[in-house]
Amino acid sequence: PPFMVVQFLGNPIFGSINSGFTSGFVSKFGATGTPSAGFSPPPSGLVSAGFSREIAHEATNNNVPYFPGIATPTEIIQALDAGINSVKFFPAETLGGLAALKAISAPFPGVSFMPTGGITPANAPRYLEFTPVLAVGGSWMVAKELIDSGNFSTISNLIREAVRMCER
Repeated sequence: PPFMVVQFLGNPIFGSINSGFTSGFVSKFGATGTPSAGFSPPPSGLVSAGFSREIAHEATNNNVPYFPGIATPTEIIQALDAGINSVKFFPAETLGGLAALKAISAPFPGVSFMPTGGITPANAPRYLEFTPVLAVGGSWMVAKELIDSGNFSTISNLIREAVRMCER
């Protein structure tokens, strides 16, 4: 299954989840049914583009935080029914940005959100000022051309800047 590991360099992006948070982007679990299947070290959290009951179940059984992607109140309710109260709002900007997040989150005061999709250094601070947002996700700091050219010092600097921006 598609999997991406992201190592955050700072603290407190996820509040109680300290620096070194590793997230696995998953679409389904490996053959053994565990979130650590084929991963070394196993992820300390999972992120997906949408909600999956199977992933939610396996993550809960393995004490791995799971941030399912949501775009509707129905998906938030499904996450809550699975015992998940922190979700990924995706694709944030395509769905209407911060205004849409404020509207969709209003009936769910106990839910935290991680907006991704169209998040940039210009709009990230506005999201982070909104109390239900616990983190933002963006790819500007790991642009394909930077990776392809091996410009890892620029990537490191952009990640450090992003971490500083996210510190509240």
